[in-house]
Amino acid sequence: MFQPAYGTNDPGVLYPQGVPNGYQPYPAISPYQMGNIGWDQTYQEDGLWMRRILWQDREWFGSLDATYNRIKNPGDRHLGSDYIPYDNITNGPQGWVIPTYGQGATPGSGTGNNQNTGGGSTQPVSHVVIDRRVWPYPYLTPSGGTAETHVFNNLFPIRSLDAFGDTKGYGMQGQLGFFNEDGSGWSVGTFWTGPWQQSFTMGQDKINGIPITQTMILSLDGSLLFTRNGAVPLDWGFQDTSGQSGTAANLGTSKYDLLFHYDVKSQVLGSDTNFYLTPMVQRQAFKLRPLIGARYLNISEQFHFRGIDSGFGYDLANSEPTTGGNQGGGGGNGAIRGTTYRPDANTLQINYDMYEALMTNNVRSNLAGPQIGLRYDFGDGDEFKVWGQSIVGLMANREDFRMWGNNIGDQSGLLAFSSGIDMLANDARFSSSRTINHVSPLFEQTFMAEAQILDMIPIVRNMAFLEDTVFRCGYSITFVGNVAQAGESIDWKGYPLQSSIHPHRDLWFTSRWSFGLEKRF
Repeated sequence: MFQPAYGTNDPGVLYPQGVPNGYQPYPAISPYQMGNIGWDQTYQEDGLWMRRILWQDREWFGSLDATYNRIKNPGDRHLGSDYIPYDNITNGPQGWVIPTYGQGATPGSGTGNNQNTGGGSTQPVSHVVIDRRVWPYPYLTPSGGTAETHVFNNLFPIRSLDAFGDTKGYGMQGQLGFFNEDGSGWSVGTFWTGPWQQSFTMGQDKINGIPITQTMILSLDGSLLFTRNGAVPLDWGFQDTSGQSGTAANLGTSKYDLLFHYDVKSQVLGSDTNFYLTPMVQRQAFKLRPLIGARYLNISEQFHFRGIDSGFGYDLANSEPTTGGNQGGGGGNGAIRGTTYRPDANTLQINYDMYEALMTNNVRSNLAGPQIGLRYDFGDGDEFKVWGQSIVGLMANREDFRMWGNNIGDQSGLLAFSSGIDMLANDARFSSSRTINHVSPLFEQTFMAEAQILDMIPIVRNMAFLEDTVFRCGYSITFVGNVAQAGESIDWKGYPLQSSIHPHRDLWFTSRWSFGLEKRF
């Protein structure tokens, strides 16, 4: 039979004896056993009945770590519009085949000279270029001449995001939580890194802090100009059909012979909370327990471009005698061996005002959603332990795009082919914004080692505030699918058209090495 219910103060249960009336054991008096029992389990093992009783023993922990972070590179796309595909068979622009149903020309037939590609072969009449792309060759107006296409990419190189690798920098992370006597628990953590910047620059816009002007360029015989700085191919709505047998190429690659600069900035911060269930598997030195939780992740990236076109036309100077073609600039198909990639001082002439082109694109991805996973602990006791956890999640991803810029266009090409449209005589500023919601999967893997090595360090081991403190180090990597990146999410168009936002998504990741302390209480 059960014994009678206890009163509020039973001397057989309370300790020490003689406590005032109204005092009770924590959390309450049980009619079956002493107070402060958190877990009581009776189970069968190897044919024997076992009983396991655990005192209520919630252990809190808090940690703070310094981290060394790595963030995925900003992409590998070239700056500017897409190129017209090149057909290796016909040596001409690659387009859709015109269906002839056996009644007309077949692919590869036809006539026409494809001069702008430098191939000099026929262009089949059974193909047509149907998309708005550009020949990636800028125009240069030599002294006393007309605009000429230069087909050598090493003369006016088209730059790309390949100039940048993965972003690396320092950050911090912290965690707070507890574990109960039965292995269940809860934690909340956060981490941050950035903003970190990578830059690429060719040329200059100042001398000893003084902005460069066209007068300064003339006084220095054009030595400040350099065609190897870079160029950006643009679709600007005008077509050149010269020598292409009726097919049209959208031309408009802008050169920046004074300054060519672009950079990317990256920043990541995040937080998650997890509830740990009682272990699925528990041995003396191993625990395996499931977890459920939620996560927030903020990924911010900015792409910025700045270029300055001198406004000069010129022939190219040579460092050694050359034969045929590009003597002092020459035609687009001439040889460039021996060129200095700088102007011949005697051929400098101002065709239009020097101008600055700007392009900035910001992308901020806000991700939030549920996650599940497994945590596994190896080791028993506090002296040394290794643990890890694997997490998968499904995140709602809100992407906010914001773009703005000015003077993105090919002034030289406009003056040569647009019948008088002048970008610099008009307002060429533009801006746009866009918000897109979609879903992104997530996977994270963490490994952590903890050891009481502070007890081995003289003086440090005698510091009272470091009691019950362990050193820990670990590694974590997070993968997120369908993440937009700023440098690859631009539809480059030249004036009078306007560039716009064109989201491009890829697999994104960040990883971090962490070193810090964990306090237990």
